[in-house]
Amino acid sequence: MDIAKTIRSHNWWEPKLSPLLAIAYATAAIAGKSLISVTPWLLFLMAALIIGAVYVSVLNDITDIEEDLASGKTTPMASIPAKWRWSFPAFFLSGGFLFIYLLYPDI
Repeated sequence: MDIAKTIRSHNWWEPKLSPLLAIAYATAAIAGKSLISVTPWLLFLMAALIIGAVYVSVLNDITDIEEDLASGKTTPMASIPAKWRWSFPAFFLSGGFLFIYLLYPDI
């Protein structure tokens, strides 16, 4: 099983995360902060975004298995036994809640 194909990272890495990083860099520049000083925060937010993107991709693949098979399209999620499929979104949803917990007190 190819993890990169399972989480469909090719669908969201460049087109969605790159513009967000550009906004983060511009915000740091306007705020007068060095990129080094905001790097830990940017890495934290990037990890949160990646967890969210993986969750959405995996959930979409699971809920569309029947339609994909009917149209002749195969996804890596279709090859995973049905009893294990929902463990993927559950894992990433838990990770999302961890980020929410860590971000919650931030004003």
